[in-house]
Amino acid sequence: MFKYFKIILLIAFILFGFSLKAYAGACKIGDTIFTEPPAGIFTSVDWAGIFPIRVGGVPVVPGIPDAQDYLPPVCLCQRLPPPVPPIPGITFSMWQPAHITEVVQEPFCFQALGVAIPNPTGVYGYGNQSKHPKHYSFYQAHYYNFPILNILGIAQDIICLQSPYGSNINIPFISEPDPMWQSDILATFGSPEAVLFANPIAQMSCIADSVAAQTYQPLDPMFWCMGSWGGVFPIDGDIGGSNDPVQNAAGIAAKTQFLMHEYLDQFGTVGPPTYMGVCQDYPDPIWIKSAVRYDLSMPVPEPVVQPIGQTGVAWTMLKDLPAVGGNYVFTTFTEQDCCAF
Repeated sequence: MFKYFKIILLIAFILFGFSLKAYAGACKIGDTIFTEPPAGIFTSVDWAGIFPIRVGGVPVVPGIPDAQDYLPPVCLCQRLPPPVPPIPGITFSMWQPAHITEVVQEPFCFQALGVAIPNPTGVYGYGNQSKHPKHYSFYQAHYYNFPILNILGIAQDIICLQSPYGSNINIPFISEPDPMWQSDILATFGSPEAVLFANPIAQMSCIADSVAAQTYQPLDPMFWCMGSWGGVFPIDGDIGGSNDPVQNAAGIAAKTQFLMHEYLDQFGTVGPPTYMGVCQDYPDPIWIKSAVRYDLSMPVPEPVVQPIGQTGVAWTMLKDLPAVGGNYVFTTFTEQDCCAF
């Protein structure tokens, strides 16, 4: 039902052109995640973010502690229908950088690819710091399926790490033509649960999640919270609660991740379904926050991945330099449990 309602709104948005103010960001044409900074993707991405790696439930390469410590040593996968017997294997876990999210001031700025598309009639979106200074920021967002390990030919021998997209890049979500992204009210129609969680009482409960996020342990049951980054709902380009534009951009990246789970474009990657029974990613409309970390890759790379909700005081300093503009690219690290043969 909401799918068809959204299509109707999209048509109305295009035909009547909501009059939205435009604040231009500095989209750097030609500078991509592969070419900037000078050494390209090898310094744009925090490769230590793939750790810890567990084999057979035992950490073999240490890393930032995570909440997924329950892997059994062995697993069984029913790859083919019965009566074919299940295939035994060894559990394997690592953090995989398979997606990126652009959070941009300038509409249709695809900064990761170094491309900007002209804004049709100036209608779509507005960006920059805020509509209401010191209270809210607004950004457009683009979500990429971007299997970096497959593109670089890394871990090709581990079947359960292979992307369903192979080495191809695709963009399942672009916020500019989405009317729900531009309006708090319309966004509530797309995610009716916002009525329950986009209120002061529900947001006060997020204090506990904010404290937990500082130690890389965001609270999964509080799915409507993003720690110090604010609340998930309504799921649109508005975000408030901080004067830090980089932290606000990270909050928009996290909102986009949640939206991809609602659309079932982003599947669940941790837990028993990934190593017992079906042994593959599974539909999961509600995210598991503790299995997601972000790394600011452009315009100024951050050397350490961040959990959802960690305060920008710890990592955003000197990341919003006037000379490099305010269009951000975040690499998403998702913990991947699987059964290796």
